[in-house]
Order: sequence, then C-alpha cells, then structure tokens
Amino acid sequence: MKFQKGQAIVEFALILPLFLFIVFAIFYVCSIFADYLYLSTIVRNTAREASVISTEEYKQHKYESVYTHFKDAELPVKSYDWNPSDSKQFSIKYIKESQNVEVNVSAKLNSNGLGIFDVVNNLGKIISNDNSDTMDKFDLKIKYEMHSENIQE
Repeated sequence: MKFQKGQAIVEFALILPLFLFIVFAIFYVCSIFADYLYLSTIVRNTAREASVISTEEYKQHKYESVYTHFKDAELPVKSYDWNPSDSKQFSIKYIKESQNVEVNVSAKLNSNGLGIFDVVNNLGKIISNDNSDTMDKFDLKIKYEMHSENIQE
C-alpha cells in the first residue's frame, strides 16, 4: 500500500509526453489542412475568374487581371511556403484542345519552426531505412480545370 502513492505520479510522467505529442500533432495537422483549404479556394476562384475572361482581354493581357487579384494573397497559418508571384508556384494557362482553363498551384511545406515535422521526418527516415526527405510527401500540388466560357481561338 505504501508504494501506490508514487505510482500515479510515475504513470503521469510516462503518459504526459505522449499526450502532449498527440495534442501538438493534431494542431499542426489542422494548420496544414487550413492552408490547404485556403489554397484550394484560391485555385477554384482563379479558375472561375479566368474562365469568364473575354477573348479580347485574353489576347491582349492573357490572365494578368486574374493574377493581380491574388498577388498579395497570404496563407492564414503559413505552414506552407507559397509565393503567388512565382510562375512555378502559381500558373494559369488556356488549353486549346479542350477549351479549358487550367490553374496549377504548388507549395512546399514550411518546416522552419515546426519541430513536429522534424520529428516526423526523422521517424520516417528510421522506419523506411533510407535518407530521403519524408517531408516532400506533404508538399501540395493542386490542379483545377474549368471550361472557358468566352475565349475562342
């Protein structure tokens, strides 16, 4: 009976780190999902705006007016590195064959300051027995196509 008083504190000390890890993991996964939802909304809105551009405006300016709407967009949580001014990370193009507008967004996971991702990356390297970067699996590539209503070439 004497030793049961210390048993609760030992159990608490063993369970607390695991509990905190799970709580912080949920927080980080939710922050990733918030940025994903924001980016997918931008892609969908961009595709919609680009699909209603007139033929004359398209021939003169391509999609510059659409780009200007989102050039200052910032992610709410910033768990991803994304620059809307970079054509490799944010692009709009017209596909002649299908008469569709295609919008592509790609963003890399921002692992700076997010210690849980370093833990996941290191665990992935240990489990898979290779030195590749596990965090690349969390990078976003969002593609959205919408039929262009006005552009006729």
